[in-house]
Amino acid sequence: MDKFVVRMGNGSAHSPGKRTRDNGVAVEQVSVKKSGKLAHVHIESSGVNTASATTTTTASLFLQPNKFSIDWTLQDGLLKGVALDPPGRTKVAAFDFDGTLVTTKSGNVHAKDSEDWKWWHSSIPKKLRQLYDEGHKIVVFTNQAGLKTPQRIASFKSKLQSCLSQINIPIQIFACVDYSQFRKPITGFWQKLVRDENQGVAIDVKASLFVGDAAGRPAGWKKGARKDFSCTDRKFAQNVGLSFLTPEEYFLGEAPAPFSWGDFDPKSQNLNVPLFTPTSIPLLPNPRRQELILFVGYPASGKSTFAKRYLLDAGYAYVNQDTLKTRVNCLAACEKAMSEGSSCVIDNTNPDPASRGAFLAIAKSKSVPTRCFWFQASEGLARHNNYYRAYSGLPYALAHPTTQSNVFIPENYAKDSRISSE
Repeated sequence: MDKFVVRMGNGSAHSPGKRTRDNGVAVEQVSVKKSGKLAHVHIESSGVNTASATTTTTASLFLQPNKFSIDWTLQDGLLKGVALDPPGRTKVAAFDFDGTLVTTKSGNVHAKDSEDWKWWHSSIPKKLRQLYDEGHKIVVFTNQAGLKTPQRIASFKSKLQSCLSQINIPIQIFACVDYSQFRKPITGFWQKLVRDENQGVAIDVKASLFVGDAAGRPAGWKKGARKDFSCTDRKFAQNVGLSFLTPEEYFLGEAPAPFSWGDFDPKSQNLNVPLFTPTSIPLLPNPRRQELILFVGYPASGKSTFAKRYLLDAGYAYVNQDTLKTRVNCLAACEKAMSEGSSCVIDNTNPDPASRGAFLAIAKSKSVPTRCFWFQASEGLARHNNYYRAYSGLPYALAHPTTQSNVFIPENYAKDSRISSE
């Protein structure tokens, strides 16, 4: 058979005060400076505020930890927490959670229970308060696909309550508990925040930031450091357009470390390629004749898009196992098309001679010539396209993949050991 190959791709200042007692109630006295006057605001452990001052003032008051409460909702794979009614703000300081704000006390990679946590660095509570007082909305974006049971979700909520109550500032939490449009590096978290969760205030992306530990750093990026488990946090920031820093860079002031985007970087794709090669050979026979076209390539390498765009309107019968469900049905549809004198395209992965052989036998029995289109998308590109395909029908998907294709000359194609034995 002729062998064609197709490649498709592409506030107020505050200072801690001393603890006193007021009418038998434990209070913390906080000095609040405003308009050149000094006032004292007493924050009772009961959560009821009283003031002894000669001036009226507005202060950034932090509730006692036992009164800090997170309101939770769970819908469409998004577990959303809101504490202390965060106001809409133009600047956002967003953080991953595990490995960025907290780590385990036990030293294990994964926490043993809701109490197995400590701050990643002791400066974090003060830093988050400072960011809030400087006008940032504080947000947590975290992938939590392990929360498969009500018990695990309850443990996670308890952990967040215990942790964030020590900071006592308005805060929002977005946790993706499955594999949906909200899972980083997909941008659903950000789109949800922008559209529904910032009281209609427009966010200045360039004045905002995201800090996360999934940054694509190799093993040994600093002495004794493990390889990052993924690059999803860095990719999420890149997809949104946020400035990205690792915890080491942001909290410790360390220099940026080397990193890798992984085996596929969509921005590195060469878009200046022809639809197919050799370009001197027409995509469709001229003059037209009956033929069988076999596709070969990874799932999500562009096969179905190519067929619908260039072959089906030309009258080719379409055979696809995702549609017909079984291989037997695919063979029967191919046999029918060949018997009726129609050209036919087999849109399956067809990865080896055995999977292609039965279709070739049908064409040979009818004396119908066959061409094979080999889609050359790499595994990395195919995986990227597959993620996009899974999420693209959902309301917060942003990415628009570029699809490229290239048909190599038959001689080069025949050198491939998977094909040349036919």
